[in-house]
Amino acid sequence: MKNIVLYKKVVSLFGFSNQREMMIEECSELIQAIQNYKQDLGELRVIKPNLQQRKSIDNYVEELVDVEIVLSQLKCTIDEKIYNNLFYKIPYNIKLVWSYFEKGKREEMICECVKLIQAIQKVKREEKNYNSPSVNLGKDPNYFLYNKDKETKKIIETYFQCLVNIEIILIQLKKSVDKKQFTKHYNFKINRLKKRLGKKENENNENKVLKFKYIAPKVRHKAKSADPLLVPIKKYNY
Repeated sequence: MKNIVLYKKVVSLFGFSNQREMMIEECSELIQAIQNYKQDLGELRVIKPNLQQRKSIDNYVEELVDVEIVLSQLKCTIDEKIYNNLFYKIPYNIKLVWSYFEKGKREEMICECVKLIQAIQKVKREEKNYNSPSVNLGKDPNYFLYNKDKETKKIIETYFQCLVNIEIILIQLKKSVDKKQFTKHYNFKINRLKKRLGKKENENNENKVLKFKYIAPKVRHKAKSADPLLVPIKKYNY
């Protein structure tokens, strides 16, 4: 996986729950982009698209890139063995062979995005029931998966399965998109993410410096002696 170190840094700095909310946002934006794509271009591919059609294609590709980036961030939080077991259960031919019905894959992506949003909401509710922070799911998914409660295990498994399904459909949808356009958007988003990460790291460093550096306020204290008998007597000239 590309930029795995960057994705791990993003999750550690911005937080797992924050990136999970970002996934909900990106999935809803992708659904909207697919709907606009269908309205403007229809079922068939257009050889010479007009300005509006170009905009909808560009928006559709951009949202695919966004979903891929956030998906790979969430993948970093899951145990590799668990994710690979789910991923490689699906036959290789189904993953990589591009279907002639391109429209069907886009409809499938909409369904999987909706399922993932619902799965994330269920996971959040389950975390509240366990009174545990959402980071536990990222750092130790075994805590939830190998729990005695079958319902919680099922909820987490469906969440992981939805992530796997979206990745597989992304592999297929990327084949129908112009590679140069996709890489252009991907590089732009990664560079922007690096800048955001740099700003966040600088802010954290500044906050750490401010915590350790305490400058005491300048206050003029009048000298007070503990014993009133030791107070100096004023001399008066008569």
